[in-house]
Amino acid sequence: MKRKMMKKFIALCCAMAIVVLGGCGNNGKNDPETGDVKTSSDTSEKITITVGIKNFVDSSTYKYWPMEITKAIEDKLNIELKIINYDDQKLSIDLTSGDMCDIMCIGPEYIENVLKGKHAVYLDDYTDTLAKNIFSDRFETRNSIIREFRSGDESNLYFTTPGELGEGEGEKYPTVMYGYVVRWDLYKKIGMPEINSGEDYIEALKKMKEVYSETEEGLPVYAMGHYNDSGLHSWTFRGMLDLGYTNVDGNCMYLVDVRNNELISNVMTEEESSPFWDDMHFYNQMYKEGLLDPDCFIEKAEDLKGKYTKGQYLGGINSWHYGDWNSGHADSDESYIILPSNMVWSGATSPGGWSDKLFFVSSHSKNIDRAIMALDFFNSEEFARLIFSGIEGQNWENGELTDDTVAMKSDPARTENWGELGLSGSYGWDSISAIGATAILEDGAPASLWNTDKVFSSSLSTTEQDMCNAFGLNYPSEIINKRIEEGKSFDQSKINSLYTACMESAPQDITRIDNNVVEIVTNAIPYLVQAEDESAFNTVKEKLMSDLKAADIDTAVQWWTDTYQKAKDKVEESTAK
Repeated sequence: MKRKMMKKFIALCCAMAIVVLGGCGNNGKNDPETGDVKTSSDTSEKITITVGIKNFVDSSTYKYWPMEITKAIEDKLNIELKIINYDDQKLSIDLTSGDMCDIMCIGPEYIENVLKGKHAVYLDDYTDTLAKNIFSDRFETRNSIIREFRSGDESNLYFTTPGELGEGEGEKYPTVMYGYVVRWDLYKKIGMPEINSGEDYIEALKKMKEVYSETEEGLPVYAMGHYNDSGLHSWTFRGMLDLGYTNVDGNCMYLVDVRNNELISNVMTEEESSPFWDDMHFYNQMYKEGLLDPDCFIEKAEDLKGKYTKGQYLGGINSWHYGDWNSGHADSDESYIILPSNMVWSGATSPGGWSDKLFFVSSHSKNIDRAIMALDFFNSEEFARLIFSGIEGQNWENGELTDDTVAMKSDPARTENWGELGLSGSYGWDSISAIGATAILEDGAPASLWNTDKVFSSSLSTTEQDMCNAFGLNYPSEIINKRIEEGKSFDQSKINSLYTACMESAPQDITRIDNNVVEIVTNAIPYLVQAEDESAFNTVKEKLMSDLKAADIDTAVQWWTDTYQKAKDKVEESTAK
């Protein structure tokens, strides 16, 4: 979207916005004479600020907490920062009771609950005082979208989102982060066969297991396991990569094709176009080949990390769960590395931020002003550069990383130093930063100073360098460009994230159907994956489809289809003027 088109869209949204002063969540701090909200920027007293977020690394259990990055944040704000990991049950309970963290992160499905319960602080009261970063020009589009589509009927600003990337700031990575995971040494032993499909990948995994059927300690080896603590993500994400879809609803039940921006129902779409059914057949074949970990239906992310650390997996779909294996084998060719799938996770912009993550300050916080200041800092360029690139004068200066910092990342002898630093690459700060890694900051450099060709080429592990030599690359992600040029892969540069960002939030009746659908699908997965033959698979599928019909999935599909189309129409109408 062109910049002036964005401006017109912003103007339209702002014209629709009705600013309601004294909205929910200011704890009676309004001045009785002026009606203004009294604020204080006093940080002389050190306090604790808690951030609650789903499926995140909890600071109470994280090995390196507080990292150097954490300490820099704490020193800046004079706080002790704690990150609390939430699951759906804890989130529902705390939203009901009001007993929640100072800053919360929710998905769109909880917006109605938060607004009706008056759990969120009205941010507009802090526009010119404690929230100047939140209301900066950079976030005009994002804030307008949130007012229009994430504020119920009030058109107020209660939420912020992470991951904003404007025109020309599309995502790119030095390494391939999603796709076909292989143990590089084993992949070389089987002749480095080209992998262009799930079938190719299964054949490669079979051959690698023939070479390496158990670890040096005698532990069994499998192709992969699964994380079951992120909903259906693990069971359909590989199919999304192969067929070219991104998630819309947070449950992976409604997806958008990155090539044409068309929405589909993941489960109710014909098999050849459905990532879910593509993956069910893929994992069923893996099961019949004896490649799946028998614990795959009960594992969580931490279980995966433990087994990767022990070298028990040959493959996977992303780089999040390697545990300590790669850091312990950085000076050899035995590390895990990823070959890209059909869709590569790069090139996408997100002027509205990540629409599935919404941050708000709790109206029940005992330190609202300080929480506002913390959330505002999360929306600053200073925070983005800090969490992606490190501490100025120590890790970077004059817009470039220091040689020592670049060397630290790939030095196996400094694994502890890297963990203690705590950049976003080793901790999930990118899910908190309002500004994405490849955003260009005021100094003309990206938030992540790792995002330069010079650094890409100079911070390679032994395995990465070996792969680059084998494929004729300067750095690993160049393989993505080659595959796109050859027509074997495509990126997300054509996706219009404003369509999904501008969708209305699902009402409670649709949310109830969706939650029921997810439970029904989750319960059916083990039977689909473990089906002995095609007949047994089809029997399970028929029952699943019948159960979904009985759960009124057609009503939900119609709502999502209509709502997405309305959002598309509104964006197209606004940008065409």
